[in-house]
Amino acid sequence: MLANGKSTENFQNQSKFRMSILVIIPARSGSRRLKNKNKKKLRDIPLVEHTIKFAIKNKISKNILLTTDDKEILKIGLKYRNLKTILRPSYLSRDISTSISFTFHAINWFKKLNRKIDCIILLQPTSPYRKISTLYKMLKIFSKNKESILSITKKINNSNIKYFTNKPLIKKKDTKEFKFFKPTGSIYINSIKNLKKYKNFINIKSLGYVVSDPKEIIDIDTIKDFNLAKKLLK
Repeated sequence: MLANGKSTENFQNQSKFRMSILVIIPARSGSRRLKNKNKKKLRDIPLVEHTIKFAIKNKISKNILLTTDDKEILKIGLKYRNLKTILRPSYLSRDISTSISFTFHAINWFKKLNRKIDCIILLQPTSPYRKISTLYKMLKIFSKNKESILSITKKINNSNIKYFTNKPLIKKKDTKEFKFFKPTGSIYINSIKNLKKYKNFINIKSLGYVVSDPKEIIDIDTIKDFNLAKKLLK
């Protein structure tokens, strides 16, 4: 399986986290720069399916939800018994639609099932090489401080730059060092409380977990990104 790192951890048995997790996999049909990118195939498997397999195989949560406006993607999701699927409205699937909009739509949908949810793990299909070990470490940090955390990488250009402090991961005790980083787009973890408060996955208190593996930081948004992802398969 592409999107998987070796790990003996079973998230369903990690009672020390003491929280109910909803994993959201968003996969809309449209894309400005790479047409049908969520359905493009690596090793004959659509990108969205790599992330579905990652979430199910690693038993991250009993609550895994695929949200899409694409009936073909919905059909892919329906193959998996341990995955819930919803066809979201088109107005939540435009280029200008935000992650928080379809997230609240998903949360409200889950409320109808009388499911208690404490936090959200957002896994975007455009990052097919994420590691389970990275997600587990991020969840451990999140379970202690309850602030939002996302996977980030060091700045490589001047686009999409965010300003993060990586304090929990810096070994020096009294450091005041700040660096420029950018989100990898692979993993976002946030509490329901924070999402309601800030209306965003990233806020002033967000923590960044730095990843540097060339495969793990890939976020497929252009044909160049996709070709690089294929090259790294070899």
